[in-house]
Amino acid sequence: MKRILLIMFFFSTLTAVQAQELNKITGILLDSETEEPLIGATIVLENTKFGTVADLDGSFTIVNVPSGKYRLRLSYVGYTTVNKDIDLSQDLNMGTLQLEQSTVGLKEVSVFASVVEDRKTPVAISTID
Repeated sequence: MKRILLIMFFFSTLTAVQAQELNKITGILLDSETEEPLIGATIVLENTKFGTVADLDGSFTIVNVPSGKYRLRLSYVGYTTVNKDIDLSQDLNMGTLQLEQSTVGLKEVSVFASVVEDRKTPVAISTID
């Protein structure tokens, strides 16, 4: 009797694991001003191992994601990071998403040069005519 119960328990857990749905998330990531694709932008589900980068046309696909609630983070160097909360119960097409450029203000840089005089400067130089 114990063996039968053990076998039934084993098969019930096996079917429960197989019943867990795996989904995919797709979309396209573009620049908000130029509408050019953001090649290599990172798309990740926070606090998970799931993520990808955008292709040459800005498209992305994350596969084999279990159903559940996630926070999708879209980021690219020089652009504002966007976070979206999603509830994944089936395949999800995010459509076209756009990131805005973020600017970083820098101070101007001035470059000065000093003139080296032949035979008067303690730096080894050679003058070629």
